[in-house]
Amino acid sequence: RLSADDMGQMLLGVANYHKHDQFHIFANTLGAIPALKAAIAEPQQIQRIILQGGFGRRRLSRIERILSSGADFLPPRMQFRSVRERIHQQNHRQWFPPYDHSRWEFFVSTTLDVSIQSLALRAAALASFDVRPDLPHIENPVLLIRTEGDGIRAARDQEELAEGLPHAQTESLHTCGLLPFLTHPHRLTKCINEFLLEQHGS
Repeated sequence: RLSADDMGQMLLGVANYHKHDQFHIFANTLGAIPALKAAIAEPQQIQRIILQGGFGRRRLSRIERILSSGADFLPPRMQFRSVRERIHQQNHRQWFPPYDHSRWEFFVSTTLDVSIQSLALRAAALASFDVRPDLPHIENPVLLIRTEGDGIRAARDQEELAEGLPHAQTESLHTCGLLPFLTHPHRLTKCINEFLLEQHGS
């Protein structure tokens, strides 16, 4: 099992291996765990942080709590592909552009092969993750990207980040869904570039 602290240290380890003394971070949903942990551990190494669908703590649903408690006992290759494909169709399909089916096909092919045990281990890491008390001490500029399709839980999590981080600003991308890096990467890239270029314009 990996803890939230382990994930942050692994991110910094990769950066150090590649000799990145300073770098920016873009993190989507679960990527907020290593991103924020790394920012807390080594604030001088990280310049700017972009969080899309991020959170300082994620309250687990009942199913997620069950998964996290049984992570060590699940068969490593169990997938439940048909059930998960229906969930993806319901939650994400409407946001993908109809003229480019390759994006949807890529998403499905790369996510359905992830085992249930792997998802359970991620849920277990979520259960121990809570950086809300540390948020006021993160001095890095942070861009919070919100998207249409955020549920009540995700909206509440992002509001906590906006209130807790002293140098956070929020941008909204409409009609993108929860996966803008796949559904509308050009719009997401523009949003990120404008935030990063602020550093050079100031």
